[in-house]
Amino acid sequence: MTSAAAAVVIPLRAIIERADRACVDVDPEVFFPPTNTPAAVEYAKQFCRRCPVLHDCRTWAVTHAETDGIWGGTTEPERRR
Repeated sequence: MTSAAAAVVIPLRAIIERADRACVDVDPEVFFPPTNTPAAVEYAKQFCRRCPVLHDCRTWAVTHAETDGIWGGTTEPERRR
């Protein structure tokens, strides 16, 4: 019998303090576009795809039911799936 491993949720502060995160020098508004046009969402996701903390960022957003912005390469509707 196998059991599902519980996701380890890294504190948001620990994610933000990572100097190697892909969004470190990016304007935060990129990840909170005023309109979720495909171009704006794709622009934000391009940073996430190459980020070493993508999984931790996404896990934090899903666990905390984050409703705004692009987190870990996902939009809010994608995180609800």
